[in-house]
Amino acid sequence: MNHKYYRQIIDLLTLRPDGLKVSAIAKNIYNQQDNLFSEHESYEKLYESIRQYLWQQSQKKNSIFTTVDEKRGYYKLRKIYTMQTEFQFASEDLFPYPCDIKKATENPNAIQLSLYDED
Repeated sequence: MNHKYYRQIIDLLTLRPDGLKVSAIAKNIYNQQDNLFSEHESYEKLYESIRQYLWQQSQKKNSIFTTVDEKRGYYKLRKIYTMQTEFQFASEDLFPYPCDIKKATENPNAIQLSLYDED
């Protein structure tokens, strides 16, 4: 089961492969959602929710979250997940635009851009 802030937690931990303390994760997410026009949960509820979620997930063998050795309250992404994201980013750099190979081979002129306006 994914947490309400699952994507934000992953984004933060991807930026810090050595791990982050739960309070740093909670503060960052709290500040991201903080604005004058939205109602949001209190920092304490957000912190407890993230803390419990990360602890429960880190106990599972197939979870992408794990604890940092000998640091209480610190979590990071498992090595296998960080390697997958690095590969994904590398492949996106090689092929930055999605391309439909079938369409390109059927009509090679479809992907050519005109240098001149044809109004």
